[in-house]
Amino acid sequence: MDELLKLLREDATLTPAQIGGRLNLPEAEVEAKIKEHE
Repeated sequence: MDELLKLLREDATLTPAQIGGRLNLPEAEVEAKIKEHE
């Protein structure tokens, strides 16, 4: 499973900045990936 989706399933209150920090990705990239999955 996509790590981004896994993190969101575990805690949907995480911000893109927090997710980016955990996945070592820029916040903008995290936001773009979230939009792709919406």
